[in-house]
Amino acid sequence: FFNEAYTGAIAGDVKSQLCLAQLYHIGKFTDVNLVEAEKWYRRAAQNGSQTAMDILCWEFNKCV
Repeated sequence: FFNEAYTGAIAGDVKSQLCLAQLYHIGKFTDVNLVEAEKWYRRAAQNGSQTAMDILCWEFNKCV
């Protein structure tokens, strides 16, 4: 599941970017990595994900 999310995220799929960010954020199928989580939330937000924007604002205190 992680590899599929990663492949989709790299390809620019916003849902995969959000999913990958969440996997890094909670440590599911990988270790918790908040730097990577924030990076992928930011990419998803830049591609229009309101959910990613909300998480960046509330969880990382980085409103976009």
